Amino acid sequence: MGNGKFGKLLDGAPGGLGELHHALLGGQVDLLCDQTTQTVQHIRAGTVKIYGVTTPKRLSVLADVAGITYRGPSGPVRTADRDRIAEVEALIREKPDNPYFVEVKGDILMRAGKVRESIQPLRQALKMLPDAPLIRVQLASALQNEDTPQNIAESVELLRKSLIEDANSRAFRLLANAYYKQGKLPEADAATAQALFVEGDLKQAQIFAKRAQVKLQPGTPDWVKNDDILNYKPQT
Repeated sequence: MGNGKFGKLLDGAPGGLGELHHALLGGQVDLLCDQTTQTVQHIRAGTVKIYGVTTPKRLSVLADVAGITYRGPSGPVRTADRDRIAEVEALIREKPDNPYFVEVKGDILMRAGKVRESIQPLRQALKMLPDAPLIRVQLASALQNEDTPQNIAESVELLRKSLIEDANSRAFRLLANAYYKQGKLPEADAATAQALFVEGDLKQAQIFAKRAQVKLQPGTPDWVKNDDILNYKPQT
């Protein structure tokens, strides 16, 4: 949801969702993602504008608002998606140096099923903000959808660099998928083990780590990480 201006995202906003709501209503923040239960009253009161809900289908409490991932029948980009793209392109023209607007365009295109078209704006956003691990992950995801050996190799490079700064399960799972596509099964199992470990599923993580460990070169970074998982004992 937003106040209709899109000038600032969450950068520089106070911490805590309660304070973020006040910041949004006060104009210090222009765009905020939050649970529907926390925002319906503001939407109905007209004090904020809603751009979409991140659910596969429309919500009964907001029946006139399309889900961002709801694409409708297959075919060309829907009118709602075209409107969102047009809106963000207007913002890019207004503030061409803002990488987040360019990233949002790529994200909208991906969600609309236009993955190939999303790659260029995501590349551009990453060029503008080279130290953004989440943009790297999003670009890697788009590249994997355009399944070529070159794209898969590039996605591996992006994901490995991203994971140095932000060890999140989505990046590990995408890395595992890329390794599987490359036929690197031990590395894929190792990345899956890391994803499961981050998600808190120690039992499954150790199963994958054990399977990978016997085929990985001892002493390599993947082997060491797997060894840590295999020897991990939860604190009681």
